[in-house]
Amino acid sequence: MSDYHCNEAEFAAYVLQEVLLNERRYPKILEPSEALMAPVRTLQLKQEPTPGSTWEAPTRVTLSEKQYNWDMRPDCAYYVSLRAFPPDLRFNIKDFVSVVQNRAFCPYLTIEFQKYLEAHQTATNRVAVASAIALYNRWHLKHKALQRLGLAKIWHKDQSGQLRHYSIAFSGAEWELCCTIPKTYDVWSGCIMFQMRSGDCCYANSVMLLLSILNDIHYWGLTVHGESCRADICTVIKGDAGRVFQLSETIEGLEIGNA
Repeated sequence: MSDYHCNEAEFAAYVLQEVLLNERRYPKILEPSEALMAPVRTLQLKQEPTPGSTWEAPTRVTLSEKQYNWDMRPDCAYYVSLRAFPPDLRFNIKDFVSVVQNRAFCPYLTIEFQKYLEAHQTATNRVAVASAIALYNRWHLKHKALQRLGLAKIWHKDQSGQLRHYSIAFSGAEWELCCTIPKTYDVWSGCIMFQMRSGDCCYANSVMLLLSILNDIHYWGLTVHGESCRADICTVIKGDAGRVFQLSETIEGLEIGNA
């Protein structure tokens, strides 16, 4: 595609068709009733942070720090499907965590495309901001769940391992994988994004590495990340006195105590 001087849209279209796939989308009336973990791919989704909502910008650590309240609309992102919950509970999840397109929550992977290598920093900056917003809201959900359990000051190693957000920035044929984690866990004090791997899709071994990494990220996103998000949401629901009677029977069979 580089040889034919394809534009950025054609680069993105090819990757979305051949690599960054989406799960089958069902109409609500035909949606399978069983609860299961599945990914949901979004494209340039509008999700602007709003104060006091279920999707907020990260708390500023210092007054001189920028407020990341922009609508980033990342080129591509992966979320956990609402099918993780029983059908009669899915509608209520939006009261406790941000739900997009009435079908997905808690993103775990953000991807940006830039045609030219010179625009690499632009792609990196965009995924950094999107990752910080997503990670903060995941941290906030975890913090609320631990507060419900009276454990907000006690973080175990496995709980800390649940809080991360992956990102991939494409610049031309080159790609860079990064991971964003909180600086601290008991209070929000910002986050750190670090590079994990990089490669060039002009080389077959680099493409195979990228595909392997994507499989690993989706596995983590639907097991460690997805299951812990579901457990935290159920814990928060359990602690909501106004909703517990209505929803208690529905969440009784889900994991509650592993927040």
